[in-house]
Amino acid sequence: MNSACLTYMFKGKIFDDIALHYATNADNMRLLHLFNPSQEIALADNSTSFTPKRMVRMMEEQMWNFPIWYADKNDLILKFDNQIVDIKGNTVDYIPDNTIPLPWGWNKAVRQRFIKLGIDSKLMPDESYIDSLRIMASRKFCANYIHKLIPCFNNMENIVGQNMTFVDDISCLQEMKPDELIFKQLWSSSGRGNFVANPKDADAAKRLQRYVAKQGGFVADVFYNKILDFAMEFYVYHNGEVEFLGYSVFKTEANGKYEGNMIKEQAELRNIIISQLGDHNLLDSIKTAHLNLIKKYISGRYVGFIGVDMMVVDLDGKRACHPCVEINLRMNMGIVAMNAYQRLRRDLEVGIGGTGDSELGACLRSSTRSFDEVMRERGFHTSLKSCLISIKYS
Repeated sequence: MNSACLTYMFKGKIFDDIALHYATNADNMRLLHLFNPSQEIALADNSTSFTPKRMVRMMEEQMWNFPIWYADKNDLILKFDNQIVDIKGNTVDYIPDNTIPLPWGWNKAVRQRFIKLGIDSKLMPDESYIDSLRIMASRKFCANYIHKLIPCFNNMENIVGQNMTFVDDISCLQEMKPDELIFKQLWSSSGRGNFVANPKDADAAKRLQRYVAKQGGFVADVFYNKILDFAMEFYVYHNGEVEFLGYSVFKTEANGKYEGNMIKEQAELRNIIISQLGDHNLLDSIKTAHLNLIKKYISGRYVGFIGVDMMVVDLDGKRACHPCVEINLRMNMGIVAMNAYQRLRRDLEVGIGGTGDSELGACLRSSTRSFDEVMRERGFHTSLKSCLISIKYS
């Protein structure tokens, strides 16, 4: 991983790239962060007036300070009520010069929100960029991408994913095999909108027909016997360069619903993946293939973080890799986990590997209690337990 990215992802090379693109002095540039986990739903809606549903809106209201895990000490955060605060939670009465907006993900509603704050539209992507981003952030793009990825590997015995398919006509469900598939909406977040069913099931067909009517189709894939969820994290610069940032390992439920990301050293995460996959050469070849394809099909159309979700699966007693379950073109929990590891190690001086859950939890609470309304009796909050960072509702 690039040494410039070890403490905060938005410092060093990435920070300088943003400053150079917007002709801003990096010495006094500030980033204005916004946590909008409704990103994929907003892309599906594709309007400037999008409002998330109640539970998602509650998450964005209660988790407004989540960027503390990846923001720099001089950065700013936009709260749910459009107040701007610094990292300590102090209200900022005006937007300083050289402030660049940087949400969790770009969509038309978020862009309009920044414009209403008075931020120059030249300091953010235009709507044509967001239209292109919307296409690439859909699972239809992922289904097309993996069919360009698969031929990059010489040995196909330990690669799966060849059957991932975009579907816009449910009449073909009767022809699908095997008996159990996982179906996914084109845009949805954290595994919501995914379900496992027999393609010939009548109730599944009705649900999928709604997907077609609402989003124009869905993606179907084999429901594999999953051993491990992991991802590779990349960054695409304004000049088109693609950089590999590192690995992330996360946990999901059986249907793909996200549970949390491991907070560990990069070398340890890589070893975890290799121990389950059993082939470090395959892991390296997957990374190289993604670097090449991202540069060919995404760079020049998108700038920012990319997280490519993958799986280690069991095939009749043999291990194989699904090299592209999903592509996330936004900030993601893998990047947050990288920063959380560095922040806990440096700022809180926590020994990640040997620290008990209670001490980790105490460190997290002590680092966030200075913010108003962060720890609620019931609501969304950051959970840090067993070296796993996640967002919980309790």
